[in-house]
Amino acid sequence: RKRDANAQTGGNSGIFPSRKRDANAQTGGNSGIFPSRKRDANAQTGGNSGIFPSKKRDANAQTGGNSGIFPSKKRDANAQTGGNSGIFPSKKRDANAQY
Repeated sequence: RKRDANAQTGGNSGIFPSRKRDANAQTGGNSGIFPSRKRDANAQTGGNSGIFPSKKRDANAQTGGNSGIFPSKKRDANAQTGGNSGIFPSKKRDANAQY
């Protein structure tokens, strides 16, 4: 397990990656069989990748569709102009119209 305060720029690798306890954002997507949960407050601009992508808990909109076998649910209030893509697209809970 990682107990230092430095950021890890690359994704966590390994079958069971250790949990991240630092406060810096991770710019790349979490990789590995069981990706660790993200506990930072910064947005992740790219889609979550992996078999079981971690849930997104940030308030920023995600302009692209969620990708992956089981995409995480979207909890933000901004509209998504494009359609949800993937095998099981997540449910849309926003109030804006989709033309």
